[in-house]
Amino acid sequence: MMVKELKDALYFVCTLEFWWMAVSWTFSLLFSYLKLFAKTLFSRNPISYPRCPPSPLPPPLSKTASSEERRPICIITGVMEDLKKRNKHANVKCFQVDLSSFHSILKFKDSFQQWLLGSDLHSSLQLLINNAGILATSFRPTAEGFDQVMATNYIGAFSLTKVLLPLLENSPVPSRIVNVTSFTHRAVSDIQVDKETVSGKPFSKFKTYPYAHAYAYSKLFLLLFSYELHRQFDIMGKSRQSPENGVRCILDAALAPPEISGVYFFGGNGRTVNSSALTYNAKLGKKLWATSCDLFRELQLTSKDTSF
Repeated sequence: MMVKELKDALYFVCTLEFWWMAVSWTFSLLFSYLKLFAKTLFSRNPISYPRCPPSPLPPPLSKTASSEERRPICIITGVMEDLKKRNKHANVKCFQVDLSSFHSILKFKDSFQQWLLGSDLHSSLQLLINNAGILATSFRPTAEGFDQVMATNYIGAFSLTKVLLPLLENSPVPSRIVNVTSFTHRAVSDIQVDKETVSGKPFSKFKTYPYAHAYAYSKLFLLLFSYELHRQFDIMGKSRQSPENGVRCILDAALAPPEISGVYFFGGNGRTVNSSALTYNAKLGKKLWATSCDLFRELQLTSKDTSF
C-alpha cells in the first residue's frame, strides 16, 4: 500500500499540471503582493477601508421581541467548525447544503426562510459570504453532469446568490454580498465563456484532469460575476458587492463602509488591489452573466420536472 501511494505521489508531482500550478500560482501570489507593495509605496492616497460595525435592524413591531431579533443575519458557507472554534459564544445556526447540487440549494433556501418565519425574524438577509470552495484532483460529475469544482466554486455560488437576492434586497438596512476569490485567477490569461466551459464538462475528456486550471477558472468566473453584479446593482443605485481574498479580507469586505462595492480586498488591514485585467472585461462579464443565467433557468426547469 505504501509503495502504491509513493508511486501515485511521484506521478502527481511529475505531471505538467502540477508544475503549471506550482509556477503560475506562485507567480500570481508574488505579483499580487508586488502590486500591493507598489500601491502602498508609491500611491499618494493608498486605499484602505476601515471596518464599520454592522447596522442593527430596526426595532421589531412586537414589544416582546428580544434584542437577538435586531441582530443582522449573515449566511457564510463552509466554516461552521471554524466559527465555533474562534468564538464558542457565537450565535450560529447550522444548515446543510451541497453547493454542487441545485436541488440542495433550493432546499436550503426553503429551510432558511422557514427558520426566519419560525424565529419571528424579519424576512431578509443582511450579509451573504460565498466562502465554500474545493480543489479536486480528478473529474467528479455532479447530478447535473457538471464538474464538481466548477459547480461548487462558481455555479453554486452564483445560484445561491440568485435565490437569496430577494431576501438581500428586502433588508431594511444596507445588505452585502462577499465572494471569496483567489489570487490564482491571475494564472488565467484568456478564456472562452460558454455553457460547456462554465459547467466544466470538457474536463472529463482530458486524460489527466486539469485540476489547477479548473480551480483557477472557477475563481476567475467568481470575480467576473462579482464585477458584473456590481455593475448591475450600480445601475439600479444599490451596489453592495465585494470580491476578496483571505480570512482577514473577509472581515474587511464584510465590515467595509456601506457605500463600498466592487472592490478586491487583498492583504488584510482593509487594503485593496486591482485584480487581473481580464476580470474587468465588461463584455466577458456580461457574457458570463447571460450564460450563467441560462444554466440557472435550465436547473430551475429540471428541478421542477423532478419534483413531480
